Amino acid sequence: MGGLWAIRSMGTFPSGGFEWSNGTFTIVNLGNAGCTNCTSLNGISNAGNMSGEAFRFDFWVGVFKQSKDNDFFKFQGGDTRFTGVNDKADILGFGAGAMHGFWAKNIETNEGTADATETEPSYMLLNFPATGVIDTIPFGINDVRGIVGTYSDSTGQHGFLAKSEIL
Repeated sequence: MGGLWAIRSMGTFPSGGFEWSNGTFTIVNLGNAGCTNCTSLNGISNAGNMSGEAFRFDFWVGVFKQSKDNDFFKFQGGDTRFTGVNDKADILGFGAGAMHGFWAKNIETNEGTADATETEPSYMLLNFPATGVIDTIPFGINDVRGIVGTYSDSTGQHGFLAKSEIL
C-alpha cells in the first residue's frame, strides 16, 4: 500500500494510491471528484479492506475501501487521514488540529443502500498515555483490536501498543 506523490507549486500531493500483491503493482484510483486522482493508501487488512486519504474539494478526507465500495469521511469536519484498518472494518486515523488520533468500530455497520444514506462513524479519541500527552497518532490495528502508534510528550516521541478487552 502506498501513494504516488507529486511535487507541485502549491504543495506535495498524492497522484494515486497503489497496491502490491503477488509481485504486481496495481494503481488504485478512487475517482477524481474534486481532484484528479489525489489518493494515498496507508493500510490494508488480510481481507483486503483498505484505508487512506484523498484530497477532495479542498479537504483531506479519510478513505475506506471494501471491495468495490469506496467511502469518504471527515473527522470533526476537517482534514482527515485514515492510517489503519482490520478485517472487522475498524479504522484508525487522525484529523488536522486534533491532539489525539481516533478509531471507529466496524464503520460499515452504518452502510446504507447508497453512499448518500451512510452515517458518519462514531469516532473514539485515542489519548495514550492518559496524562502528559501532546499528541497520539495510531498506525495499525489487528483483528483483536490491538493498536500500535506513536505519542509525543515533553521528553520526545515514543511508540505504543494499546490493547484492551473493551476495545
